[in-house]
Amino acid sequence: MAFIEKNGWKVIIKGKDEVFDVDFDYISFLKGATIITSEWAGDLISNHSFSNQKTTVWLEGGQNGKEYIITNVITTDTQLTISRSFKVHIKEHLLWFQNTYMEEIH
Repeated sequence: MAFIEKNGWKVIIKGKDEVFDVDFDYISFLKGATIITSEWAGDLISNHSFSNQKTTVWLEGGQNGKEYIITNVITTDTQLTISRSFKVHIKEHLLWFQNTYMEEIH
């Protein structure tokens, strides 16, 4: 798994067989409020959870070469609604060099 910026999006590069979790920490947005609901949308979601200030989603699967959008919408006890999204790009083979993701060259 790797994180990159692409055209203004946060993009996770994920191996098609990888399973991992992603956390969103909303503390800087909440200003003392508490998360009371958290809804996730996207094709790769296998599980999700939330606490007073953080949400977590577990991602697995995906088709090689395909890009997916994952979205989290929370509401708070003060009726604030916040939506955050990121993309997940599936790669069959990932290359790493000194903790940096590199495209595989064929």
